[in-house]
Amino acid sequence: MKAALSILRGGGTLLYMLLSGGAALLRHTRGITALLGRTLLHLPLLFKNISISIDQMYGIGVESVPLVSVVALFAGGITVTQAVYQFSGLVPMKYLGVAVGKMIMLELGPVFISFVVAARVATAIAAEVGSMK
Repeated sequence: MKAALSILRGGGTLLYMLLSGGAALLRHTRGITALLGRTLLHLPLLFKNISISIDQMYGIGVESVPLVSVVALFAGGITVTQAVYQFSGLVPMKYLGVAVGKMIMLELGPVFISFVVAARVATAIAAEVGSMK
């Protein structure tokens, strides 16, 4: 009898978690749908102000490449130096380059690039807003 009550209590907790999670999912879906609607509503402005849109895309994408390249170069160098120091007695050096290359390309590269681009774009927008009169 005690085991059956324990199972029912656990099932009730599970049901409560699913229902409260479902409500959160619906709220989140409603927010995403509202964002999509507002984006589609303002889509004609992209073609109305095409020169401004292209300038912003160029500033965000192409002008970020030198900064991202420098950060990636130094992050790769630091990662290789640390990997050689940490794995010097454990892993043969001929495998270390492949391991570090995969680690940087798969794990660290996207994170570093997203941080650098986000920081550069945020500072550019803040400077633009700050210079408005």
